[in-house]
Amino acid sequence: MKKLIAISMMIALVAGAAFAQDLQISGALELRWQVASEFTDDSVTPVAKYIGTNASLGGSKFSLTRASDDGTVGARVTYDIAAILGHFVGDYGTGGQPTFSSPLKKIHNQAFIWWQPIEQLKIQLGKDGDGIFNPTGVTRWGFHEGDPGVTPGEFWDASNYLLGNWAKFGLALTITPMDALTINFALGLPDPFDPTYDMGAYNADPDLNKDPSVKREPEKWENVFKVIQLQVGYNVDGIGQFWATYQGESAGNSIGLSYHTSSLLDGLALEAGFSYNLASGAKDAFKFGIGAHYNAGDWGVKTRLFIDGFDNFALPRWDIMPYYDLGFMTAFLNIGITNLTNSATFVINPYVVKKISMADFRAGLIYDTAGSGSWSFNTGLKFSF
Repeated sequence: MKKLIAISMMIALVAGAAFAQDLQISGALELRWQVASEFTDDSVTPVAKYIGTNASLGGSKFSLTRASDDGTVGARVTYDIAAILGHFVGDYGTGGQPTFSSPLKKIHNQAFIWWQPIEQLKIQLGKDGDGIFNPTGVTRWGFHEGDPGVTPGEFWDASNYLLGNWAKFGLALTITPMDALTINFALGLPDPFDPTYDMGAYNADPDLNKDPSVKREPEKWENVFKVIQLQVGYNVDGIGQFWATYQGESAGNSIGLSYHTSSLLDGLALEAGFSYNLASGAKDAFKFGIGAHYNAGDWGVKTRLFIDGFDNFALPRWDIMPYYDLGFMTAFLNIGITNLTNSATFVINPYVVKKISMADFRAGLIYDTAGSGSWSFNTGLKFSF
């Protein structure tokens, strides 16, 4: 028996070592310091302003990825470092009060398995919080490349203008019957990492948001099939890629068309598209978005514009951001305008980024005219691995 135990332990150790050798660990540790920021206290009369400071772990996270040698089978799980700390020592960012909901939702930002049985078909089951099938390379994440901590943050709502981003838990298929044609299909499933997610008529128990051990009832099949996405893309050499997308949601179904290219002009990436909410009486049913990025080497400029509605025409956002590589760092001037057609507000946001091997240092000033106006000076240091 002792020999069997010893042999079993040896096999386990060898298998564990082999797994560890193939396991890829990646991620980033990000420390943000809001050196000084003007805050408004509306609880007193007259309204008072004061200067404060703050710090956070920003987008700190790490991923574990394991794939077969040919890459046809694999899995990834990503953990939010701040959420993990919040799970054990209190909900990070809410004054240290221990809760269950936020950490559990964020710990599994990515948890999915993929399988590509043939070259023309890829199957994915799980959740990719960063999103897949996403056609917004310029207007969404690609504008600031996420939220670098020295800007007002990304305009994540761009995915409602140029449809396609899928970040829900479920089954996703990518079918490529020919080189130029891509078909994406996704079916939403009950999210095991967010027990309060409402797929349709399901009446979420408010207690689920406080205690994840409370078991919910199975989802009704008719609610599952309310959350789907079908997307067809066709690439024309030298012209670009065209996407037609249908998104089914419990709040209303939407259709959209978009165009993406980096072939028309050297250094130019361009995307444009619109979406239409089919739900009766939907507010701002029609949405149009366009974005462009021109890179001339040492300098470049990015811009994006969004339009809402037919009857209630609105320009909710316009951003333009020139930048220049100074050699030792890159300087950006981010200018944003919101609500162009109704009480427009402006954001002036100069910032710099300094690359240091696997890390980068950032510093920037944000001035926002919204309300009575506010400003902040922010810094950040991010190490990627």
